[in-house]
Parts: sequence; C-alpha cells; structure tokens
Amino acid sequence: MNPRSDIDFSTPKMDLDINIKDVAVEFNKPQYFSVMELLESIDMMTRNLPYRKYRPDVPLHNNAKIWWKYVIYGILEVNVQRKLQMWSWEHIRHHRNQVKNYKELYRTKIISKKPNEEILKSLEEFEKVLDIFNITLARQQAEVEVKFHHLIKLKNINNIRLCVYIRQMHFSSDV
Repeated sequence: MNPRSDIDFSTPKMDLDINIKDVAVEFNKPQYFSVMELLESIDMMTRNLPYRKYRPDVPLHNNAKIWWKYVIYGILEVNVQRKLQMWSWEHIRHHRNQVKNYKELYRTKIISKKPNEEILKSLEEFEKVLDIFNITLARQQAEVEVKFHHLIKLKNINNIRLCVYIRQMHFSSDV
C-alpha cells in the first residue's frame, strides 16, 4: 500500500495479487435472487436488441395500434425479410461480386511485394462485410491462381530455353 498515492503518481495506490482458486463468494437468498434477476434482464435485453430500432417512443397504454405495428414490423424485418433477401438473385449476385473483388484484391496483394494503402483498406472493408468462410475460400483460390500462373510462366520459360537449346544444337550440328 502506498500512503503517499495522492502526491506520488508513479506507483499505484495499492498493489494486489489474488489467487482465483482461493477466492470464495457467498450470497444470501435476496442477493442470489437479485443476481439472477440481473442476468435475466441482460438476457432479455440481448434478445430484444435487433428489434430496438423499431420500438416506438410512446407508452403502451392507449397506443395499442402503434405497438402492434412495432411487433409485426419488427418480426417481419428482422426474421422474415432478412431470410428472404438472403436467397434473392440480386443479393446472391452482389455477394458473388464482393467475393470476386476480394479475391482479385488479395491476389494483387500476394503478387505485389509491397501493396499500397488503397488495396489494404479495400481488403479490410471487404473483410468487415464477408464471413470467414468466404474470406478463407477466396484467399485459397487466389493463392492457387498465383501458384498456377507462376508455374505456367516457369513452364513457358523452360519451353523457351528448350527451344533455344534445340536450335543451338541444330545449328551446331549443321556446321
């Protein structure tokens, strides 16, 4: 314990080392019920989180129509429309374009030794939108494409070397 903590800010007021294995917590019955109510309240708030933006600012009393609209609209928007939209052709096309663009950007990142800031920022933006499965799949595809193009280049170079070698052998045998 540092008694001069009001003056000396270089060291903490108290240095505490706790072994969690040795800590025990006891609740009496009202405290236990209070903690359980708090946990239930937090659970209810997390369940209601997607619907909160549709919640009306009017009291429930004498505003039943507005609250019923809130319930219907919230369920439709959060549960039904989102699932329907996931399987629309427009959404699928948009998602595929995002994955293709991410793959191309990742490929240019692999190919270039030092990618510029724009590419890195674009990759980060796509990573915020896409899920981990699509990101991993696009990265693997880009890596395979880069390796494939590298092998084709090596094969073409070796074919050119072979042709040059054959020509040299052919011309040297004519002499």
